[in-house]
Amino acid sequence: MIELLGERSRHDEGCASRVSIVRSLERYTYAQMVESERIIEAYRGLMKAKGSRRSTHEFSLDESTRLGALIWDLQHGEYRLGLQERFRVKDPKPRDIMAPKIRDRIVQRLLCDYVIAPVVGPRLVYDNAACQKGKGTHFALSRLKHHLESFVDVQRVETRRINAEGKRRGWRLNDGWVLKCDIAKYFYSIDCDILRARVFTLVKDEGIRELLDAILAQSCTLDDEGRRRGIALGNQTSQWFALLYLDVVDRLVKERLHVRYYSRYMDDFVLVHESQEYLCHCLAAIERECDAIGLRLNAKTQIMPLRHGVDYVGFHFRVEDDGRVRMMIRQRSRIGIQRALKKLVKMYVARQIEWSEVQMVLGSWLGHASHGDTRHLIGRVHIQMNYDLQHLARVDAERTGKPSVVLPLKHLDDLFARFGA
Repeated sequence: MIELLGERSRHDEGCASRVSIVRSLERYTYAQMVESERIIEAYRGLMKAKGSRRSTHEFSLDESTRLGALIWDLQHGEYRLGLQERFRVKDPKPRDIMAPKIRDRIVQRLLCDYVIAPVVGPRLVYDNAACQKGKGTHFALSRLKHHLESFVDVQRVETRRINAEGKRRGWRLNDGWVLKCDIAKYFYSIDCDILRARVFTLVKDEGIRELLDAILAQSCTLDDEGRRRGIALGNQTSQWFALLYLDVVDRLVKERLHVRYYSRYMDDFVLVHESQEYLCHCLAAIERECDAIGLRLNAKTQIMPLRHGVDYVGFHFRVEDDGRVRMMIRQRSRIGIQRALKKLVKMYVARQIEWSEVQMVLGSWLGHASHGDTRHLIGRVHIQMNYDLQHLARVDAERTGKPSVVLPLKHLDDLFARFGA
């Protein structure tokens, strides 16, 4: 049996698993989903991820009563969605966020863990990188780097073959082209009726359909043509809906256009090819597919030479003439983190926050930055933070006439040393 499985292609195994999962979920019922054990497990998962937030803490103070009421409502068909809190964030760009109540977050996690993720996840292409277990921004970065290195390897082999034949070809290892695409206002432009039809082809149970329908209806608004558009930023279900909605573009690129070097992170995707003309053909096909589902590409979409580099998920990728692939943090991201760290140092020196809060933000950024070629950048940030701590502490002591805060320079040095600075 093991030998037979070893002979099967990974594609065949993937198709078989997708078919079995879809068939099993067609028999999956609302009553099974809302069993007490599953709701409690969804609540525990939410607490593990969001337990430090004030709203989650307030819910946990009387969790037995509130969780019991939610279980009763779900099992007796009395559950209704609550009002969502709306707020706006400005970094990296203005966005309206909808924050559900905690009991609604539990229901969304229940839906995602037991219905949406098992049925949607297996049908997505491998290079769809966002919001899935084992994937995320670092997966997207590693996949694009892998694609660029594979492209360079193919170029190197082709160059050697041509040279061996005695032909001359004036190209470099980074002579290729990149198509960088971005959807204009993606979450706000999704056609709710098209999305609903796609989700309902995968989910057959009427009770689950009604719940998904209510979540979709809560965030949709009517456009000028009377179409329902938009899904809520802030809903866990919206992440999965967004992954599924652009799956038709993924299939177009991989299965019909046969582009080998491709990666997508939500509405941001990159194609790499040796031919500029073929990427123009791909761009036209993608525009037609997006138009069919009510989306359009924004002005950042362009075809550019590979040697100029490409921005993707906060990093700038550049292929050198000798074929080396470099990943550097984008300038806007560098400036943003330096400003944020300086602000945190000022707050620490003024005794407005604890050092642990500075350390948490700094450690998170260092972990992210260390995935790229950032050793020199990390060293510069280290020097700047050392200077800011000592300079601002001295200025604060002179201004207030009080002893300065304890400067955790040894802790700072140890933290940077873990990342090679």
